[in-house]
This record gives sequence, C-alpha cells and structure tokens, in this order.
Amino acid sequence: MGTAVVRALKREYGDVKVVHFEGLVKQVMPESEKFPLDSLYDLSTVAEFFPDASLAVINKFRKDNDGQLSFFCALDDSMLEHVRERRAAHTAGVFRLLGRTPGTSLDEINSLSILNAMNAETNYFADWQRYGFDVGYDDVHLDHPEEDVGSVSTLGDFAIVHDSRLPGRSGISPYVMKAWYPQRWSLLCRKLSEIMPVVQIVGRDQQCWKNAIPHTEIIGESAVFKDYLNLLRHSRLYVGTDSWPAHAAICVRKPKYVILKGAVSRRWDHDGVYSKILRTGLCQACEGPAGANSSCLWRNGTHECMDAITVEMVYNTAKEELA
Repeated sequence: MGTAVVRALKREYGDVKVVHFEGLVKQVMPESEKFPLDSLYDLSTVAEFFPDASLAVINKFRKDNDGQLSFFCALDDSMLEHVRERRAAHTAGVFRLLGRTPGTSLDEINSLSILNAMNAETNYFADWQRYGFDVGYDDVHLDHPEEDVGSVSTLGDFAIVHDSRLPGRSGISPYVMKAWYPQRWSLLCRKLSEIMPVVQIVGRDQQCWKNAIPHTEIIGESAVFKDYLNLLRHSRLYVGTDSWPAHAAICVRKPKYVILKGAVSRRWDHDGVYSKILRTGLCQACEGPAGANSSCLWRNGTHECMDAITVEMVYNTAKEELA
C-alpha cells in the first residue's frame, strides 16, 4: 500500500527519500533505507539524519512543529506554512467525517470518536486524501515479474493457508487477538485437502498444520518477498488472517482470497473488492489503544470476534469462491 503513497509524494514533491524500519519494505521498495524506529516518534529528529531534507512524512500520527497530530513535520522554516496548510485540510476533513462544525484541532474531539469513525471507513487512503493527495488503489504497484516457483508445477491447483498472527511454539505473538486457532486450521486444511493440495506459509517458530505442505518444500528455506508473491500468483485459493498476503490481492488477482477478520479496521477490507471478508466483530478493538492487540479492551480480554468464525463458515465460503 505504501507504494501508492510514495508515488503520490513523488508527484507532489519530486525528490523523495524512502526510509523504513522493517525488512519487508526494503524488498518491496529496494530504494528505501533503514532508519531507527525510535527516531520516528519525534519527526523533528529526522533532520539529524537527513540535513538536506525540508519535510518529514510518515503514515502515523505524530506531533508536528506546533505540537499537533499530523503525518507532516517541517524540518526547516521554509515548510512550516505548508505543514500547517496540510494539517488544516486534514482536520477539516475529520470534522466533516464526524458531522461536526469545523474546528481547528483534533484535540477538540474525543479520540475514541475519531478512532471509531476512521476504523469504519473502507478506503485505506482516506487520510491521505484528506491531506489533499490524489492517491488510490490504482497507484498500488509491485515491480516483481512472474516467475516459475520451485516444485509448484507438480501440485496443479492448490490452496495457500496462512496465519501470521498465531503464536508459535514460543507462545509469543504481538497480535494474538487477530489470530485464529491451530485446531481449526488443521480441520480446515483436512477438508480443503480433499479438494486440492494445501500449502501453509509457516512463519517464525510456527508448527505445520495437519494435511498442509510447508511452503519451504515449494520455495525453499531462504525465500524472500518475491518468492512468496509468485507462490500466490500460482495458487487457486488463499485463506488467511489480517496480514500482508491479504493486501497483495490488490496486485495479484489470480487466487480467490478469503480473509478471516475479527474487529480490525474496515480500511483493511478495501471495500471487499479484492477479497471475500469473513468478519464477525463490531467493536474495532484490535485497532484500538496500546494493549488492545493482546487483550481486548471492549470484551474483557476475550477472543470472541475470532471465536465466532467457524471452520464450516470458512470452508463453505472457500467452496463458493472456487465454484
């Protein structure tokens, strides 16, 4: 999704340096540079690393030069007014979103009201558009040509399953509220394997579910982003939780995508245009304040949003998509 934003920024500003703090970004945008995560909490510190830059932009709300929440921060005086104009346009858009009389600062609005309203939006690029950028899904593009993938030719039609949120053998996951359950995955894999082979993208120290083939047998132990992308291109069906392959559907259209979601933001649904979304939650807890990722603040720490998604629901939806 960031590729679209970078294209919009380059159209507006010309010379744009892309920095990241996650290895995957480097594989998607090779021109990007590693940047220390702690230094992004205060955008003004970016100037210490890039003294020739005049503007810092990040797709997270941070305090700008006036101490107001924004994606933009001026790194020299020449961009101060520009940053204020961007912030004013965005703030006006948020007030319109809430149906309120225009104000001058997001501090005038209860933060939970903003959170709920933004999470209910189905357009991922809504905030960027409020800032005045002409950016959308047509700008999303990955420069990775299609290639043959390992021993995939022996599989014929096959399905891919993936749950990057599920705790591994260590029991650790920063997004446990977005995960499903190993027992349900294994049962789903057994049922799907009666239709076609099932390949599991196995992450970190995760175990391979019954009746699933680990992706390493197809694309090897040292696979990188383009290898996973090409594995998706060759598949007939993808079933997973809220993680990156769900968004690859915007660029890789061949498989049918079935995405299991609890109460995460509808912005990540992309209006259901690219994937079939199975959603049972209403509260948006998983996109809430710090701590909500592991202990639902709205449901007393329970996991009921994902609980309500049954194996039968997923299997029947997959069959409908394959029909």
